[in-house]
Amino acid sequence: MRGPIALILLAGSLSGCLGSGLKSWRVQPPPPANVVSEQHPKRIRVSRTDSTTIVLRDPSVIGDSLVAVDPGGRRLAIPLTQVTQVEVEKTDGGKVMFGVVGGVAGAVLLIYLIGNALGHVAQGY
Repeated sequence: MRGPIALILLAGSLSGCLGSGLKSWRVQPPPPANVVSEQHPKRIRVSRTDSTTIVLRDPSVIGDSLVAVDPGGRRLAIPLTQVTQVEVEKTDGGKVMFGVVGGVAGAVLLIYLIGNALGHVAQGY
């Protein structure tokens, strides 16, 4: 009985590890308008003069404002004068490699555990 539970827990852990954490935020040099117009990022993290931070998607610069979609799906305009820092989400090559190696090792372990559990069932343990 412990074998199937361990397999379920292992599979859940592996899927969580592989599905998250392969990207990281990178601070971009000012001005914020150049980051958006030159890099065309899909998502940015904006720090504002009031010390708040928000993740926005599909950003663009219109006039003197940063215009994007907030997490609630609403279109938002932030005056560029209120933006202190912009970060862009980048894929981290080291994390991707770790995820691939970890995924392969996890798959081998999972196959071993399944084979071992099936062997015990066939032998009547």
